[in-house]
Amino acid sequence: MKIELVSIQELLKLEQKKVVLKDSVIGNLRFKITNLETIISKKDEQFGLERQKSESLLKELKREKRKTFFYKLGTYAAGILGIIVLTK
Repeated sequence: MKIELVSIQELLKLEQKKVVLKDSVIGNLRFKITNLETIISKKDEQFGLERQKSESLLKELKREKRKTFFYKLGTYAAGILGIIVLTK
């Protein structure tokens, strides 16, 4: 009877250790999940910022193309007017 009681107590201690270990593993996994969620959140913010930069750069590129077009148009018009004035 006493041997059985000692065996049961040892089993109980082992089970308690298992529970503590499982709780520790669960705590670590929750910490990892929190870290991964933070990383995902930061990446989403970075993608948003990069999208804004890309849109801004595309607008600037369009603006510069328009300026270049009008500059070329003005240059050609001035050249043609200069030729017309010189031929008269």
